[in-house]
Amino acid sequence: MAVTQFYNWHQQAIKSMDEVDDIQTESNYRYDAFISYCHQDSGFSQVVIDNMNEVDQELSIFIDVQSLKTGVAWQKALYEAIDDSKSVIAIVTPAYIQSKVCYEEYSLAMALHQERHQLSKKRFYFYPVIVGKTVELPDEFSHQNMLKCQRDEDSKQIIAEASKHLCLKLKENIVEKSKDSSTLDYILAQWRMSQFIQNSQQIISHLEIFQAKTSVQNTTSGMKVGLSRTLLSKKTYLAKSSKDKAYNIAQDNRYIAIVNAKSEEDAAITLRNMLLRVMPKATVTVLQQPKTQEQTHQRLKILDEVDMAVALLSPRYVTSAKLVEELHIMLFRQRSNPSKCIFFPIYIYELPKNPVYFRLLNCRYACFDLFWHILCTNSRLKTLVESVFSKISMQSQLALACAAVDIFRYLYHEDNETFDIILNLNKIKEDDIRIKEMTRILKSM
Repeated sequence: MAVTQFYNWHQQAIKSMDEVDDIQTESNYRYDAFISYCHQDSGFSQVVIDNMNEVDQELSIFIDVQSLKTGVAWQKALYEAIDDSKSVIAIVTPAYIQSKVCYEEYSLAMALHQERHQLSKKRFYFYPVIVGKTVELPDEFSHQNMLKCQRDEDSKQIIAEASKHLCLKLKENIVEKSKDSSTLDYILAQWRMSQFIQNSQQIISHLEIFQAKTSVQNTTSGMKVGLSRTLLSKKTYLAKSSKDKAYNIAQDNRYIAIVNAKSEEDAAITLRNMLLRVMPKATVTVLQQPKTQEQTHQRLKILDEVDMAVALLSPRYVTSAKLVEELHIMLFRQRSNPSKCIFFPIYIYELPKNPVYFRLLNCRYACFDLFWHILCTNSRLKTLVESVFSKISMQSQLALACAAVDIFRYLYHEDNETFDIILNLNKIKEDDIRIKEMTRILKSM
């Protein structure tokens, strides 16, 4: 039974592959295979290792209990190991489906499968093996190469055959065909646009209220020049006015920290000023780069205590070891509190292709997305942010203004959802809207 089932799956897998003569060099990959599994199912992971080693003892296999060094930031190490692997075999069990970390590993593997098959002829094999006939598989875990064990007693045998099959494919000049011709960046950009459109009316409504209130205050006090100077101030600013309830803000203050590379300081100051327009009672801090060990500890303490940590991501950010270390602290904190948004990433500039997890963060705002340029041609939206003095482009200002409103909405629980830290391609494709319809809506705003 198990042999027949595996043979049928093997024949289907062959149909999704092409033989090529010019596969790009893979010498830069550290691992031949990454084993994604839940620790409760370690027996299955050992079956994978034993059978892959039986075929080729020279294979480099990543499995966390053997490959992670003591004291290493495990989350960062796992993400980067997946990126550094030629293949991922996932042992999907009921425990695996319930694990947040396993969900992230699975999502990253799907993204790499999409990325490498569209941008180059790099091989990447992703083999999810579903163990247990009673497993109810969520849509997020579906995949074209999925192998499901129909009987529990066949699980180890099928996993063994799949492991050997993977070893053989790693030696052949073949790449898998992807059923989706879209690039990863395209899919993510379309998702961000669809998310904005779905919430656009609420966002625009809030912007109009905040803009009207600011205009009244400026006209009454005659302090337009003074306001510009305040907006340019690099010091943390805590607004004192608190009686106006037009924003439906609770009486407690909120603490927001903005983390950025030095090259994105102008964007950080602009965002801080916009947040203070939206939440005049909030404390918004642009964290300064630490110069001493004591300042570093204080900075980490702030990130652990704030109501919201906002990361402005750029190439300079993701190449800074200290900032990346802080990013993983923020990600860990968000994973531990999935019922509320306490980490809000914003892409300021396009990021390097690798490692892919930076581009797969649950980020709804990218200042470089084309649809912000479309929105900038609309006078109604443009006038809502142009009164703020800023050194950055109007396109980036508009994106940051809308992000500030979304941060307000999340802090005051206008949106109730579970916040994943890594996006799942199956999940975000369900949220997508047709391109023509989205473009029409944008132009009508």
